[in-house]
Amino acid sequence: MVRKSIVRKVFINKKTKQGSVTLPKKELKKLNPNLKFGKHLFVRLEIFKNEKNG
Repeated sequence: MVRKSIVRKVFINKKTKQGSVTLPKKELKKLNPNLKFGKHLFVRLEIFKNEKNG
């Protein structure tokens, strides 16, 4: 079984300190064409530290 994933940038709300991620339907349909949007959709969140060089 091929593991499929999407890597997205998280936007942090400075006021509430909450993160939000956009998940476009078009990209989700590419991963799984049988996906039903009326049902509950769960995602896994992994945090990567982005270090700037220099």
